[in-house]
Amino acid sequence: MQTVELDIKQLARNRGPGQPRHPLLPPPIIAFTQHWLSLAQGFTPRWPLFDMLGVADAVPYLAVFKARGARAFDVEFVGSAVTALTDGDLAAGRVVVPSSILGDIDWVGRAKATLELNDILVATGTVNPPYTSAIDYVSADFPFLGEAGGTVERVVCMTVPKLN
Repeated sequence: MQTVELDIKQLARNRGPGQPRHPLLPPPIIAFTQHWLSLAQGFTPRWPLFDMLGVADAVPYLAVFKARGARAFDVEFVGSAVTALTDGDLAAGRVVVPSSILGDIDWVGRAKATLELNDILVATGTVNPPYTSAIDYVSADFPFLGEAGGTVERVVCMTVPKLN
């Protein structure tokens, strides 16, 4: 996975529905970024403000992780597209730790980096699911504060296959 230097917040603020596709960011990532920004006027939103119904088109691409201390995460939700990309290796109700590479993706590395940065992290990578050729993807990971604010408690990882 390779981190991408891109001001996704500014891009999402300026992006209108009539514009052509962005060369790197698929529409679900831009739409989710716009929603994330709207939850707390551009600051890191609190988790209770998030409602999946507000981003229904993006739900298949989402995986939600809740921090469990500094080194592990509970998997709270995995969308159908992420399940397909990881061949079911990533599942809700599971605890992932730093050595867990599931479906060729270092989920803990992604979640930890987003948690520590307390900002959106954009990256690209490739997965190699069984019975198919390699699939390139774009990811954007979004931090959410706990119920009372304070520290980042959850990370929503969005993983969207690139369409060539």
